Amino acid sequence: MLIIVFNVLYWFLIEKVNVDRVNWGIFLLLGTGLLILPALPISVSAKYQQELNWYGGLGTGYIPVYIQYYGALMVLSVIIVLINKLINAKNRIIPKLILTTGVSLIIIINLNSNRTVVDKANIDLYYGRETLEKALDNNVLKDIPENSTILVKYEYKFDPYSSYIFNGLKGWLKGYNWDNRYLFYLHSKKVVNIVHTISQLVNIETKKQSDKIDLGNKNIFLLVIESYPEYFANQNKEGYVLLGKINYIQINNADINKSKIIIKFLRVWHEPHANEPVTIRKLDYLKSIIVNDTQIWTN
Repeated sequence: MLIIVFNVLYWFLIEKVNVDRVNWGIFLLLGTGLLILPALPISVSAKYQQELNWYGGLGTGYIPVYIQYYGALMVLSVIIVLINKLINAKNRIIPKLILTTGVSLIIIINLNSNRTVVDKANIDLYYGRETLEKALDNNVLKDIPENSTILVKYEYKFDPYSSYIFNGLKGWLKGYNWDNRYLFYLHSKKVVNIVHTISQLVNIETKKQSDKIDLGNKNIFLLVIESYPEYFANQNKEGYVLLGKINYIQINNADINKSKIIIKFLRVWHEPHANEPVTIRKLDYLKSIIVNDTQIWTN
């Protein structure tokens, strides 16, 4: 639709534009600067260059790229003016077709780039949250006492962008834990404490005394969120939430957050198909899983 609107406006309005009052030399200089200069930091950035491997080498959209769009349009405006001034009306059709085709391709690439960025944001901030919210709404915490501590681990399977796009949750998103105690209370009406790393659970002094931390007599639980993209729904991979009581933690002295967690299995909430009743069941293949370098065993 955007491409159609652009082409209609261009073909019907371009002849009516008054271009005599514009200093096109300065306009071209400014447009060229906006087109080239923002690309310089991208060209020397390993992060951005690594992402060019995806999507046929076209990369993904960032603020410098959007600034370049303005520069490209300014340069194209100068080309349009030159076409109108130097070529008579009968011979303008082919240059106009070339110009509109080029701009249409730019719009298509931009739209696909934007779709990729939105999809990656959904992977980091939406799919897992939706899976967790549905599990909480369906009482996955019914066996959890009030004021318990829950270690939350989130992993997104089948991430097509994991090797190419690294957002790192910068700016206002940095440190934004959507899986917080407020969300848990909103959907389960239970007050619980939420932590996201093993180091938050284990006292450093305790760690020095033993490589095995027994937590069986405490109300400390593990909740694992495994979510999948919506387009995997037909393959029965809609996502699940695993819940277990932590019996003990086998400490990894090199990196405590990569320690092995042994849990007493409680339940798995598995996303049902549309219009089917919610099912909470144990999945046989969940004897041992690894989530973000943390090995989890059930017994």
